[in-house]
Amino acid sequence: PDRAAVVGRPLRAALQAAKAADVLVVAAAGNVGSGGCTGEPGEVPLPAAAGHADGAVGDVLADGVLAVAATTPDDAPAAFSVHGPWVDLAARGTGLRSLAPGSGLTGADLQGTSLAAPIVAGAAALVRQRFPGLDATAVAQRLVTTARRVPGGRSDALGAGLVDPLAALTTLTTLSGAGSDPRRAPAPVAARPPTHPTPAWVPLAAVTVLCALAAASPLLARRLRP
Repeated sequence: PDRAAVVGRPLRAALQAAKAADVLVVAAAGNVGSGGCTGEPGEVPLPAAAGHADGAVGDVLADGVLAVAATTPDDAPAAFSVHGPWVDLAARGTGLRSLAPGSGLTGADLQGTSLAAPIVAGAAALVRQRFPGLDATAVAQRLVTTARRVPGGRSDALGAGLVDPLAALTTLTTLSGAGSDPRRAPAPVAARPPTHPTPAWVPLAAVTVLCALAAASPLLARRLRP
């Protein structure tokens, strides 16, 4: 944490500039044994935890970074995924394919938090397209709030849970408290009904009229015959 507070200053400045420009930054949580990550408690991988100068529990609304951990196909934390209180979300990070240099695809054996991060980044792009009125903070909040929860609640391994693109795009939510921690935001709430709902007698009257017409149609047909 002490080193991160010093070497992370330029990165934090860049993140602040990105946030000011309404850009959502999605970062991999880091892989144990890669890039200097050891997975030891208190470790602050950059850029995932760059927004936290002291390595403390962060807030995606404050630091502008959505940190993504990796899971296995059965939604368990991947063994290599670095844990930390700054982890916001998780996504599949093992047994994946990717585009290969030149052409074609790689084998289905790629793994890493750097493969989980693009899944969340893609979901964020879809949310921004679906809801163009949302700023970067609201997009991050929507992704975290609609994440699929895992047993035990929020954890340093998986954050709020597994990103759920379908829920993020289709759930009608009422989100409040722009300055609150989205990882502790309330569960999605259905949108309120219209202020002036259709009176209950309207559909009943319509059904009654249709039934009357159906019952009278044979009589009308006989009268209209030459």
